[in-house]
Amino acid sequence: MPAAHKVGFAGLGAMGMGMATQLLKKGFQVAAVDARAEIKEQWTSAGGQWCDSPADAAIDADVFVAMVVNAEQIESVLFGSKGALKNLRPDGVVIATSTVSPAFSRELGKRL
Repeated sequence: MPAAHKVGFAGLGAMGMGMATQLLKKGFQVAAVDARAEIKEQWTSAGGQWCDSPADAAIDADVFVAMVVNAEQIESVLFGSKGALKNLRPDGVVIATSTVSPAFSRELGKRL
C-alpha cells in the first residue's frame, strides 16, 4: 500500500479521470467528486468512491487533488461552503493542477 493511502479528488474530466483511475490501479483509495453527475457510474465502475462534495471527498484523505480548470474553481473546491478544507486533515497535502498565475499560487500556498 502506498504511504499516502487515501486521496480526495475533484475533477474527473478528460485528464482527471485518467489520473484518478491510475491512482486506483496503484492501490490508492480514491474518493472523488465532479460537477457532472453523469460521470458517477463510470467512476464507481472503475472502483472509485463517489462523493457529493469536495468536503466529503476530503474526509480522511492524506492528499487532495484539485484537477479543475482555473483559480475560480480552485477557490470553490477548496474554500467554498462544501470545500475540501472543511475536512482535510491538518497535515494533508493539496495538489492544485490548474493553470493559474504565479501570484495566485503564492497566495494559495500562504492560505493553506
